[in-house]
Amino acid sequence: HHLYASPCSMNHYLYNTTLEWLSQHKFDMVWSEEGYNLYNAVYAVAHTYHEIILQQLESQNIAKPTGVFRDCHQMASLLKYRVFTNPVGELVDMNLRKKLCANYDIYNIWNFPQGFGLKVKIGSYSSYLPQSQQLHISEDLELSMGSILVPTSTCSVTCTPGFRKFYQEQAPDCCFDCAWCPENEISNETGMSFCNIFSFQK
Repeated sequence: HHLYASPCSMNHYLYNTTLEWLSQHKFDMVWSEEGYNLYNAVYAVAHTYHEIILQQLESQNIAKPTGVFRDCHQMASLLKYRVFTNPVGELVDMNLRKKLCANYDIYNIWNFPQGFGLKVKIGSYSSYLPQSQQLHISEDLELSMGSILVPTSTCSVTCTPGFRKFYQEQAPDCCFDCAWCPENEISNETGMSFCNIFSFQK
């Protein structure tokens, strides 16, 4: 969505530039989701820019192309309704209002040293399903190491000794407050849900 908010500047682009050579090359189409979306965005902007130039030439608004594009609002309004088939053969519709019934995948991304990372799908969100079924988080995940992992959620910091967990109403179990143990009671461990009665014996 940042595409429409950015200021336009085409100062470094020439009108006589051609992308004809692209059609002669084969590209590796195994892209990350981010790369695929970036490609579609650049493709949409390039075709919209081309359309604007053609409209200006046809209406003779510009006698000689100057190489500068100044009307960002025109670009944004045309981009909103851009529909095209990308080189992968998929239909891309830039109209956000048509995308009310959206599906989203939820990923957990772990970053490791030396630039390595692991991207694991842990759930999905489907806006067209009934509200109680829209969000789906996997009950368990099997990692490539073979172990099973239950996704953990952290809402509150663990209570230290001397405190007990005080659960919040209508909140998940991971959301709690830490309350001092009452007088004559003690908790001597971290993360206790209750305090023990302390009795002093000689």
